[in-house]
Amino acid sequence: MHGDASSSVRYEAYRAYRKGRFLEVLALLDSPALLSTGDPYSIVLCAMACLQLNKFSRVEELMSKAGSIAPQYPFYNQLRAFLYLKAAPDFESALLFYGELLAKNPSDRILSKSVARLRRVKNFEYFQRNVRINDFVGLTKPDRNLFWRFTSLKTSRATKKSFEKKFFPRRIRRIFFFVTLVIVCALIAFYSFRGIRISCPNNEISFPSRFNEIDQVTLDGSGFDLIERISKKKQPEYYYNSETLQEDFRISKQLIKSGRLNEALKKINKIIHSNANMSVRERASFLKRFIMAIEDREWDEIAYSEIMKNPHLYGGYSLKWKGKIANLKKRHNAIVFNLLINYRTTDQFDGMAEMYCEQCGESIKNGDIVSVKGIFMDVILAGTPYLRGREVELLQ
Repeated sequence: MHGDASSSVRYEAYRAYRKGRFLEVLALLDSPALLSTGDPYSIVLCAMACLQLNKFSRVEELMSKAGSIAPQYPFYNQLRAFLYLKAAPDFESALLFYGELLAKNPSDRILSKSVARLRRVKNFEYFQRNVRINDFVGLTKPDRNLFWRFTSLKTSRATKKSFEKKFFPRRIRRIFFFVTLVIVCALIAFYSFRGIRISCPNNEISFPSRFNEIDQVTLDGSGFDLIERISKKKQPEYYYNSETLQEDFRISKQLIKSGRLNEALKKINKIIHSNANMSVRERASFLKRFIMAIEDREWDEIAYSEIMKNPHLYGGYSLKWKGKIANLKKRHNAIVFNLLINYRTTDQFDGMAEMYCEQCGESIKNGDIVSVKGIFMDVILAGTPYLRGREVELLQ
């Protein structure tokens, strides 16, 4: 697992949780490979989102895994104590549980404040029913250094800085920066006067990727253990042999390199929701998170009916749909609305999607016909697609 893409996804999940978009947190973090990772932050944050959505069995599963990975992790212990508080038979049991945790983790300020808060409680039953998770669990921004122990990089940022200071004094670095800036400005001016527009070929999208990370993600081994013939949970996709699985994985990497991200996601999602073993699905999940962290995307107009046949294959897809806005609501700096896809008349449209969009403008309103670009995240209640909007264009 590599740091840059994983850190970006963890941060997006953190932002989504802060804004109450719990389904988006699950779309970013909750995959079949999550339990095999060594990242306690992602596991506990996913458990918190599941708790908000009343998915209690999944919460128990995630907390069990987090405890086996990092039993002393403060974030884990805070949520663990909160869960006990909500189920405690009486005030004394809850206070004793918090006291024992605090004795083992005396430097945890959140636990210390929680114990002080508990001691002031007069009506425990009322307090237990109405207590909020944010008062007892300190959700902080993800640590970008959390995944460094998994990377294959030979030098850290600290090593790089010390190298620069040793061999490149500040004065030389300033001169180098100034000369580089002059050269860049000269090149821009040269191409501007010649009337040449610098662009990328159509088959190569320009995005800040590190393809060496993609190359390092491989399916090692003989190939006989890449799939599970017998599985406790039935998956929507099934591989009958390892060769087909390896071929899909190889093709998905090639598609990413060529910028055909949606096509790559279809292969990757197939592997994630298949009888591939956990290590293979973990590698596929990394490729998916790598794509999700890319901002520069192509937007495909795929029919609503086509996606709803197999929605599990389209997680992360960048879609472009047209339709009518309904039930629009404003939430802080964002808007939430239903999109009536390919709206024709009152009772004629292909389907409905729920859209969450930041910085999409304040000029749109209910009844507007728009073109929407968004990332397909998941299917929510009643089979409604949930998209994270990137752009809304008014058509009428």
